[in-house]
Amino acid sequence: MKRRNFLWKSLLFIFGFFFGYTVKTEGDNMVFQRLDSRIFKGDNEKSIVNNSENTIKFIHPTGTSNDSTNINNLLSNGNGKFIFKTGTYNIEEDIIIKSNSTLEFEEGAIFNKNPSRFKEYNILFLQDVSNVTILNPTIIGDKHSHKGTTGEWGHGITLQGTTNVKIHNAKVIECWGDGIYIGAVPMQGTRFSGNTWINKVICDDNRRNGLTVASVKGLYVQNSQFNNTTGVDPQAGIDFEPDNDTMFLEGIVFDNILLKNNGKRGVFYCLWLLFGDKDDSPIKNVSITMNNIKSEGGLFGHETLMSNFTGNAGGDYYNRVAIKNLNGEIILNNCETKNNLKNGIRLYRWYDVGLKITFNNFKLFYPNAEKGKDLEGNAAISLFDPNESTTPSTYNLGGVEFNNLNVIHASEDPLKKSIIVNDITNKNPATSFILRNTKNINGTITFSQMLDESCMVIDQNKVHKLVDTVSSPVGFDNNFYTIISNKGATTTITKTLDATKMHNEEITFLNEENQSYIINCIAGQSFFPFESTSFTLTGIGSKITVKKISDTSWVVTNIFGKWTKA
Repeated sequence: MKRRNFLWKSLLFIFGFFFGYTVKTEGDNMVFQRLDSRIFKGDNEKSIVNNSENTIKFIHPTGTSNDSTNINNLLSNGNGKFIFKTGTYNIEEDIIIKSNSTLEFEEGAIFNKNPSRFKEYNILFLQDVSNVTILNPTIIGDKHSHKGTTGEWGHGITLQGTTNVKIHNAKVIECWGDGIYIGAVPMQGTRFSGNTWINKVICDDNRRNGLTVASVKGLYVQNSQFNNTTGVDPQAGIDFEPDNDTMFLEGIVFDNILLKNNGKRGVFYCLWLLFGDKDDSPIKNVSITMNNIKSEGGLFGHETLMSNFTGNAGGDYYNRVAIKNLNGEIILNNCETKNNLKNGIRLYRWYDVGLKITFNNFKLFYPNAEKGKDLEGNAAISLFDPNESTTPSTYNLGGVEFNNLNVIHASEDPLKKSIIVNDITNKNPATSFILRNTKNINGTITFSQMLDESCMVIDQNKVHKLVDTVSSPVGFDNNFYTIISNKGATTTITKTLDATKMHNEEITFLNEENQSYIINCIAGQSFFPFESTSFTLTGIGSKITVKKISDTSWVVTNIFGKWTKA
C-alpha cells in the first residue's frame, strides 16, 4: 500500500511539473498550487510566485464521526478551489465558507448533518463574504433524526450579507429549517445579500421552507424545484419574508420554477414586517418578477400577507400605520397553479397602497379541491380581509390586476365561486381591482363593494363592465362583459347608471326575457341625442348601447328592437 501511494504521489508531482502546478500534502489531502506565469523580480532577482487565488485543494472524508473540523481548517483562508471527493462527510459544526472560494463536489460527495438538538444550524454558512461559487453539492439535514423539538432555523445553505454568490446544481434535503436562506447579517439589516445566482437547485422535504428570501438586492433563481416542505409554518416552497424595515426585496427574478406538494403554500409573499411600524419608516421599493412558476398541491398556490394584527413585533403593527411605505410591484408572468386544497390565489389582507401585484397569463387548474363550505374557502381566487370587529379600516383592499386569467374547473364539480372580493362587510372595500380578458369563468364572482372607477372588467373588445356597489353575486359565462343582460329575470330589472363611476367605453344592455328592462341615468345626467333620462326595453332581443361622454352625459350609439324613452 505504501509503495502504491508513493507511485501515485510521484505521478502527481510529474503531472504538476508539466502542467504548471506545484504539489504538496496537508495530512491526507493533496494540495495543487498553480505556478503563475507572471513572475515579479526585485532588485535581488528573487522570483515571487503569486498563487494565492489559484490554489486547488482536494478534500476527502476523514472516516470519523465529525468531518467539520478538518473541512473548516482547509477552508479557513479561502482564496482557492476546494474539491470534495466522493464519500459521506459527517457534519457536526457549521461549515464556514470564506471569500474568493469555489467549492466543487464530486458525484457522490455528500454532506450529512449529524443529529442535533440545536434550534439553529447552517450546514454551509456564508456571512459577510463575496465571490463564492458552490457547485454540485448534496446536503442532507437532520429533519428526521433531530433530537430536539423546538426551533425552525436549521438551514442547509445560509447567505447573510453576501455578494456575488453562485449556487449551481445543488440538492438540499431534509433540513430542520430552510433548504436555502438568503438574508442580512443579524442585527445589521442594511447588510443585505446582493448579486446572487441560483441555478438547477432542488430543495426537497425541508421542514420550514424550501427557500427563504429575507433581504436581497439582486437575486436570480432559475430552473429549480422547491418541493414537499412540511413540518413548521410557513411550509412554503418559496417564502419572501423580511424580518423588519431595514431589509430589502429588490431586483428579484425567478424563472422556470417547480413547486410541488408543499405543506401550505407554493409561494408566500409575507411582507407585513417590511414596512415598519411608524409613518416615518423608510419607503421600501419591492421588485419581484416570477416567470413560468408552476405550483401544485398545498393549501394555496400563491398567498400574500401584508398585515397580521398580532402586535407582537413591537410598535403599532395592529393599526397598520405604515403600510403606505410599501412601493413597487410584484409581477407574475405565464404562471400556473393546480390542485390546491383551498384557493389557487389567496390575496390575504392585500391593500391598495404603493405596492401592486399583477398576474399576466395566469392559469388555475382545478382549484379548491377540498370544496370548502366557508365563504372565503370555496373560490379559485380570494381577495380577502376577515374584518374582525376590532380590525381598523385604515386601507382598502386592491392594487390587483389580472390579464388573461384562465380558470379551469373540474367539470364534474365546478366551483360555486370563481373570485371573491371580501364580501363580509364594506369595511375594507376594493379599489384598483382589474380583470382583463378573463376566460372560462363559470360559477360566480362575488363583490362586496368596488369603491371607484379604478375597478373594472375588460374583455378583448375593450368593453368595460359597470363598476359600482354590488350587493349580490354576479354570474358570468364565457361571453360576459360584452353585454349586460337581464337573462333569467322573472320581474322588471332596472339599471341606474352614474357617469361619474363609469368608463368611457361602450356598454350594451340586452333584454333576453319577456320582461321590461329599464336603463336609467341619475338625476342631472341625460342620454344624447334623445334628451332622455330613461329607456325601457320591452321586447326579447331589444338592446341599447351607450357610452359615457362626460361626467354628466351619455351618447346612445345603437338602439334596436322595442323600446320607449322617458
